[in-house]
Amino acid sequence: MQKNEYRKEAEKLIQDVKDIFIETEDLQAMLKLIDSIRKLGLTNHFEEDVKKSLDTIASTHKSNTYSFIQKNDLYLTSLCFRVLRQQGYQVSQDIFCGLMDGKGVIEKSLHIEDIRVMLELLEASHVALESENILHEAKAFITETLRNSISSVSQENMNDDLSKDVVHALKIPSHWRVQWFDVKWQMEAYERDNHRHICLLDLAKLNFNTVQATLQKDLRELSW
Repeated sequence: MQKNEYRKEAEKLIQDVKDIFIETEDLQAMLKLIDSIRKLGLTNHFEEDVKKSLDTIASTHKSNTYSFIQKNDLYLTSLCFRVLRQQGYQVSQDIFCGLMDGKGVIEKSLHIEDIRVMLELLEASHVALESENILHEAKAFITETLRNSISSVSQENMNDDLSKDVVHALKIPSHWRVQWFDVKWQMEAYERDNHRHICLLDLAKLNFNTVQATLQKDLRELSW
C-alpha cells in the first residue's frame, strides 16, 4: 500500500471511529471505547472526541455523584473510576461507597466469581491515592485471588485468553507500561474482544505498521 493509500485508509477509519462516538449512548460502551483507544496508541487522533465524552460523564458525576451507575455494577464502577483518573479528572473513591459492606470494604461477593471484574478493579486500584484505603484493601485481596487462579485447579475455569490477560495484568499495571511497547499486545487482546469495533482494530493495525515502517526507515538512514 502506497503512502497516499495509507493516508486515505486512515482518514476513513478515523471517521468511522468518530461516528461510533456519536452513535454510542451506553456509558460502559463509551468508556470501553475511550479506554481501547488509549491502549491501542490512538489517543492523538481522537483528543477532542474523548474530552467531550469525558466532560459529559464528569459533569453528570458532579450533579448526582455517579448515581447513574447501576448499583452493584463493580465492573462499570471500576472502569469509570480508572478511565476518569487516567485522563486527569477528579473522581473520589466514594464512587465505590454503594458497593461496600458494613465494614467499609468492597463486597467480595461482587467480584469473586468474575475474573474480568477482578481485573478491572485491580487496574482501578493502581490509580488510587495513598490515602484511599478502600482500593488498597481491594488490590491486596484481588492480587492474591488472581495469583491463585492461575496457579491452582481454578485455572481450569479460565480459557487461555483470560489466563493471558491475568498474567499480563499481574506483571505491570497498564498505565505504568511504556505505551508504544504495549500496543502490539493490546491489539492482540482487543482482537479477542467479542465487543471489538473492527474499524478501530483496523486503524490500530494500520497505525502500528505505519509507525514501525517510519522507525525502520529512520534507523536505516542513521546507519549510513
